[in-house]
Amino acid sequence: MTNRCAFESVNKSFQDIMENQLPFGGKTMTFGGDFRQVLPIVKRGSKEAQIAASISTSTFWHCVQILHLEENMRSVQDMEFSQFLLRVGDGLQHTMNEDFIKLPDSIIIPWEGEQ
Repeated sequence: MTNRCAFESVNKSFQDIMENQLPFGGKTMTFGGDFRQVLPIVKRGSKEAQIAASISTSTFWHCVQILHLEENMRSVQDMEFSQFLLRVGDGLQHTMNEDFIKLPDSIIIPWEGEQ
């Protein structure tokens, strides 16, 4: 959710410190996240502003090597939950009013008054 400007500042700082123009001064950087689910926060920003603030629009992005998660270790024992996560990430999970994702009954904790 970090704005690309923060990463670009770190990139420039590393280039200055290492005295070369390679991305991040030639140092290996590791980023984590899922662009299908989380965009940077831009106060009062439109979708276009959020996308423009994403790291994937940064000047160094062409040098990034993307590694994809092959197996979700948290859901390896629960295929229903694993499939749910994939549907959410791919934008295929059923929504209500385009704002709310319908959760499977198996992961809903029933409401019991004030508890």
